[in-house]
Amino acid sequence: RGSSWFGSICANFWTACSLAVAQQLRRNRASLAPSERSQPKALLVFCCQAMRLSHLLALPVATALLAPGCHTSRARLAPLRAAPVATPAAEALQADVNRLLAPFGAPALFVPAKIAAAVDAKCLELEQSTTKPPLEALDGAWRVVYSNAPSPSNGALGPLRGDGLQIVDVAKRRYANELRLFGGNARVTLEASFTGDAEELRVTFRSIRLVLFGNQIFEKQFPPGVERTWCLSYTDASCRVVRAGVDGGRSIVREAGLVAKNAGEAKDAYLFFMERAPDYVAD
Repeated sequence: RGSSWFGSICANFWTACSLAVAQQLRRNRASLAPSERSQPKALLVFCCQAMRLSHLLALPVATALLAPGCHTSRARLAPLRAAPVATPAAEALQADVNRLLAPFGAPALFVPAKIAAAVDAKCLELEQSTTKPPLEALDGAWRVVYSNAPSPSNGALGPLRGDGLQIVDVAKRRYANELRLFGGNARVTLEASFTGDAEELRVTFRSIRLVLFGNQIFEKQFPPGVERTWCLSYTDASCRVVRAGVDGGRSIVREAGLVAKNAGEAKDAYLFFMERAPDYVAD
């Protein structure tokens, strides 16, 4: 059953990408300047290749949609109000993490094990540096700087570097993980709800949605029981550290036989280092 649901998502994703991009290119090609034509052409090539190689790309797509990555007006999100300002010591640790990750791009990809261990150690110091702020400190938009979770939870889709965002609405107990590719022309969004407190959240995935060139292509609901745990280990006004894992929840990719049965099982299996995204504009 999980395999059938997952297969349907992948088939819809790649088919919709190719058909929608082809249609949009036919509409817009005449109006594009020569310098603007390479990006949509690259997107079309990617979608066509992805359909042919969907069995190879299925795992990174699924793991991103199920990992720890609703506003309707085009307005910037309000700044955080409940989050504390980082102490000088915390700012120094955050600077150390960013310095370690800088050679590997934004978001940081293909980070060597030695550097990843150093980043984890700095994050652990950060986690131990302060008490937990109120849950409202999570409100707003955050950008994934680094994660050791599988692609594209780390802000990439296979070899394609994207923009991984998490938009949290504490009052509604909802959030969205959004992966933007090709300058935002392609967006995959996971909608979820959560319960819990300032220490730990239990997250339930609700739906995933694909938008191309501003047009919603499809939306599909998750089956019951697809859940994760978030350990809210550090939050200030500009930075978050989250550790997350399956922690007994249902896993579509496990049911499909695409990952080991115990992959990501511990509730702190994956590390996410995120920073506030003040440039985020809601659709």
